[in-house]
Amino acid sequence: MCRGTTSCTELGTDVRTWSTTSPLVPKEWFLEAFEAFQEARRAADEGDVESALRHLERTRDRDLNEWFDEHAQNSGRFRAMHFGLEPKPDVIDKDPVKTFASIERQLMERDGYTCQYCRMPVLPGSEFTKFRDQVGADNFPTLGTNSQRHGIKLVFSGTLDHVEPHSRGGRTTPENLATCCWPCNYGKSEYTLDELGLSDPRSE
Repeated sequence: MCRGTTSCTELGTDVRTWSTTSPLVPKEWFLEAFEAFQEARRAADEGDVESALRHLERTRDRDLNEWFDEHAQNSGRFRAMHFGLEPKPDVIDKDPVKTFASIERQLMERDGYTCQYCRMPVLPGSEFTKFRDQVGADNFPTLGTNSQRHGIKLVFSGTLDHVEPHSRGGRTTPENLATCCWPCNYGKSEYTLDELGLSDPRSE
């Protein structure tokens, strides 16, 4: 358990081993879990709920959930603690526009529905809602606390990240927005790339 500690067992304490592209490197088997979910989605689209649930069982729900809840969403904080960073106050000149709902799909398509940090595939929230409605919320919970949600929802949900944090003056423009998975978005938090030792995904 890493919650409440000063270091993360997944991230480690040796900076030389830390990724310079994402706050925390995904597990190698995550792509297999995502493909199992894709097969579940295809079966659900065909009305075969039984097959969809069989494929869903292969996604390692609890392992994904624990990785996100204990490690990924806190990875930026652990990096910041290692570097002795203090929380930065919000800047005065913040962009009055923070929401990006109107351009979210467009920019996700631009980025190939791929997190620009860890390179994992992502899906927009509507796809998880659709699948939940097809197989039932008891089988695929998408609401509630992290522990109550399915791990697939936590790890492969897509959003847009303000590369330069909005709270630090970053603009809500296509040039400053990058498709991002929840683990990288929450892990990056409101720190800058330099503060976390990360490269700029826009330069890749």
